[in-house]
Amino acid sequence: MPFSMGKRRCPGEGFAKANLFLFFSGLLQEFSLKPSVAGRPPSEDYRLGLSLCPEEFTVRLMTRTESIAG
Repeated sequence: MPFSMGKRRCPGEGFAKANLFLFFSGLLQEFSLKPSVAGRPPSEDYRLGLSLCPEEFTVRLMTRTESIAG
């Protein structure tokens, strides 16, 4: 619970969530996310720890014009 709850709830929670949304939507408008190895999506395996974590993977950020051209 990154923003806590109840009386001690963070007053900036709405602002933080709105900024994250704007940042990531702007990122996805400008770039396409592609797997680092073409045709090979990330593994769906996970690591068990305090919570389930996906295996590490890398992606390529391509500008929208690059992804349309090639």
